Amino acid sequence: MQFLAFERRVEHRVRELEGILSQLSLESRSQNDKLVEVCHNINDLKEALTEQFGTASHQSLYRLDQNEAEMKALVAQQTRIEQRVCELDAKLAQLSCESGSLSDKLIEISHDNNNLKQAITEQFGSAFDRCIAEIKALFSEKVESLRSALTSELASVRNVPRTHQWVLKGYAALKEEALKKGWSLSMSDKVYLQRYLMSWGIDVRKEGDSLNLALCIRLHEGSEDEFLHWPFIKTLQLSIIHPETRRERRCVGEPDSAEYCRDCFGRPIGGSNRPARFSETMIELGDIESDGYVKKDELLLRLEVLL
Repeated sequence: MQFLAFERRVEHRVRELEGILSQLSLESRSQNDKLVEVCHNINDLKEALTEQFGTASHQSLYRLDQNEAEMKALVAQQTRIEQRVCELDAKLAQLSCESGSLSDKLIEISHDNNNLKQAITEQFGSAFDRCIAEIKALFSEKVESLRSALTSELASVRNVPRTHQWVLKGYAALKEEALKKGWSLSMSDKVYLQRYLMSWGIDVRKEGDSLNLALCIRLHEGSEDEFLHWPFIKTLQLSIIHPETRRERRCVGEPDSAEYCRDCFGRPIGGSNRPARFSETMIELGDIESDGYVKKDELLLRLEVLL
């Protein structure tokens, strides 16, 4: 009886152990599966890390190599700079020595220059004073000579004729020619007025039913042309003089208002200029005839160069 009871207990215990073992087996398989899964995950992680850090490692190594090359280049450049600085220091020291030598030479030259100036002053001082005195005397002499020449020139200018009186003869023929041709011209002989060589007279033109006269001049090449002002710009005054009462009829003409002024008032070269008619001096022939200015077929005229 005891043996049976023991056997039942043993069987019961065996079943309990089998249940526990069965449970442990299940748990072991589950744990094994989890372990396998963990191992796979660990392997995947290792591969990923190996791949990631392998690339990073290669890049790091490349960067390290590159940085090492740059460092070597910088070190070489620094070495060259240090060598250049040493060379410049040496040249600076050399220039400093040369500058000191040049300063000494400059001081020596300055002393020599002062000595030379003093010697020249002592040697040529009196001669220089004599030269200055002679130059002043010569200058005073030239000024006095020039003053005398100017005084003489002014006196000659004052004595230069500036008026010319002329009797126009053949008045009737001049008038008849103007009636037929439309114009006629009568000029004096050449005469110097204010040192200009010219001939002058009247230009008669038919305008409508009337005949009008106007002053006309012609410049000729003269002996003093190089000393005169060109173009000719003198103001001229024409006077018609009454033969009995000496009363005058006057009119004034300006060169810039004359016809053909470009060809008339420039300096004559090798001959004579074209005649210039002063339209503003125009007078009607009928007026001077009725006032008695014409006598014995003559007309008394005077030309004055105004200053």
